[in-house]
Amino acid sequence: MSLLDDAISEFQKSYNYIKDQPTSSQFIQACHMLSLCFFEKGLYKSSIKWCERGVNSKGHEDHEYQALRYDMARAYEMMNEHKQALDVYSEIYAEDINYRDVSEKMDEIRKKLT
Repeated sequence: MSLLDDAISEFQKSYNYIKDQPTSSQFIQACHMLSLCFFEKGLYKSSIKWCERGVNSKGHEDHEYQALRYDMARAYEMMNEHKQALDVYSEIYAEDINYRDVSEKMDEIRKKLT
């Protein structure tokens, strides 16, 4: 088993331990780490699943949701689902136009969609 598989297994165990506590900081951290691990493995749909689970949880800091949205948009990009990626980047942009490279990402995707 690869190191990423080991990490996924451990983060899944952590998530299962706190899954009934969606407002805990460990909940959103587990979702984020799982999304990153699946992204690194090229399993973009699984990455999106974990991003959505984190984004849909309540009681966390805005920057945590922004990071998950950004990772979700990247996964959509990797799957060539440019419309979905643009929609998610647009949500980020609506909250913070200076977040990472979101403006540039939106411009790149718009060019691909035309």
